[in-house]
Amino acid sequence: MTIVKKFFMILMITLNLIGLGYCISDGSEFAHSTEAKAHEYPWQIVLLKRNYAVCSGALINKMWALTTAHCISNIDPSVMTVTLGDYNLVKSEGTEQTVVPDKVYVHPNFNHSTTDSDIALIKFKEPITFTLAIKPIALPSDEQAQVGMYCIVSGWGKRSLVADDRPDILRQAVIPIVSNKECNEPIAYKGEITKRMLCAGYKYGGPDACTGDSGGPLSCLRASRKAKQEWFLAGLVSWGSRCGSPFKFGVYTRVSCFREWIKDTIDNSALTDTPL
Repeated sequence: MTIVKKFFMILMITLNLIGLGYCISDGSEFAHSTEAKAHEYPWQIVLLKRNYAVCSGALINKMWALTTAHCISNIDPSVMTVTLGDYNLVKSEGTEQTVVPDKVYVHPNFNHSTTDSDIALIKFKEPITFTLAIKPIALPSDEQAQVGMYCIVSGWGKRSLVADDRPDILRQAVIPIVSNKECNEPIAYKGEITKRMLCAGYKYGGPDACTGDSGGPLSCLRASRKAKQEWFLAGLVSWGSRCGSPFKFGVYTRVSCFREWIKDTIDNSALTDTPL
C-alpha cells in the first residue's frame, strides 16, 4: 500500500466520511459535519462582491488565483475583492490579506449553458505575501487525478438543501474521484460530462460540495519520494445536482486540461490590454 493510500485511509477513518456538504437526498438537514483545521488549506481564497462572499478559489502564485468562470463572468471586477488567509468569515484572525483584482480572464471557450471550460484566472493588482496561512497550491502535472484517488474539497458553502445554512468556518470533505464513464451513466448525468470535467463523490450519497462552494479547490496529494507530500489542484467546484444525493456526483473543472491556457495567459498578461 502506498504512502498516499495509507494517508487517505487514516484520514477517511478519522473524518468518518463526514464533510462540508453532506445533504440527505430528501433535502433534510445534513447528518454530520467537520471543520477544517485553521489554515489547513492555505491556498483557499474567498471571492467577495461588495463584501459578500460569493465563491471560493485557489491561489497558484503571488499574483494569480484560479476560480470557475461561472463565479465571475458576470461580476464587474471593480466591485470584487479577494481575501486570502481566511478561516472564520465573521471573525478577524490577523492572518487575512485582502487584495483587489487587476484583471479577470475567463476562458474563451466557457459555455454558460453546458458549463464546459468553467475556469477563470484572477490577476491581483499587487503581489501578496506568503505566510503560514497563505501559500499556493501546485497545478496538476501529467499524472492527473486518478479514478479511486481520495481528495479534499473545501469551502464555506451551504450545509443544507432547504435553508441558507452557510457556515462561518471553513469545512472539508473527503471524496473519491469517479470515472467520467460512471458519471455519464443514465442514472447520473446522462452524457453531460465532458472530458474537461471531473467527477467526485459517493455513488449512494455522502459528503459533497454544495451551493456556495463554487470555484473552490479539489485538492489531492501527489505521490512523491520526498519526505513532505505535495498537494496539487485537481479540480474546481463547478456544478452538481442535489448535494450529496445518490448517483449525483459533484462535478469539477478538470484543471489538468487547462495548464497550457493558464501558462499562456500568465505569460502574456503583461501584453494584454483587455481581459479575455
